[in-house]
Amino acid sequence: SSASGMSALALCFADFAVDYYQYDFDQQAFLRLASHWSRLGSGSACRSLFSGFSLWGQYAETGCNEYATPIETSDFWQGFRDSILVVSGQEKKVSSRAGHGHMKGHPFAESRYKEAKEHIDQSLNYLKENNWNALGELLEREAFTLHALMMSGKNPFTLLKPQTLNWIERLQTFRAESNVPVYFTLDAGPNLHLLYPGNYQDEVKAWLKKEMEKHPLELIIHD
Repeated sequence: SSASGMSALALCFADFAVDYYQYDFDQQAFLRLASHWSRLGSGSACRSLFSGFSLWGQYAETGCNEYATPIETSDFWQGFRDSILVVSGQEKKVSSRAGHGHMKGHPFAESRYKEAKEHIDQSLNYLKENNWNALGELLEREAFTLHALMMSGKNPFTLLKPQTLNWIERLQTFRAESNVPVYFTLDAGPNLHLLYPGNYQDEVKAWLKKEMEKHPLELIIHD
């Protein structure tokens, strides 16, 4: 992806620059330089250099548009898992760049930008409070909003597949019946990311194995 590719390339450039120019950088300054160069290739890439949560974009007194900054969190957030349900591995019919362009002149653009800032504020508070359930619910609303914006506007389109919605319903039923705190988010495509604390990985993997027998997917990647 652009995120992994551009961030890896930027790290190589930064490593070369430090050695060649003998920069006296600590780890934080080194990652900031790499994040700045990653941003030239992809907005997503500048956030992909850090081991935990990070924030990209000017937000109140925090953050910057030129690079991402790491967010300090407690040990509560260590060991979280991301199980990626690959509904379709085919190339998207609409690129991310075109998706961003879709927001120009979108009738819901201004209200969406306002909502996004409010959600950033809420997310930062949930991270400080170690409130995974509240953050998980917000992630799901954000995922639905992203695709709702694609399906509205001047030239609407959808990247979701019937199987995507099928798995969302099954996940919501599993969460309600088991009380396992697993929530989903979506990329700009049909694939689901299931996010959950690491101590629930056995329950989630067992459920996925059972569901795959009836509703097979192309691939599941456990991260």
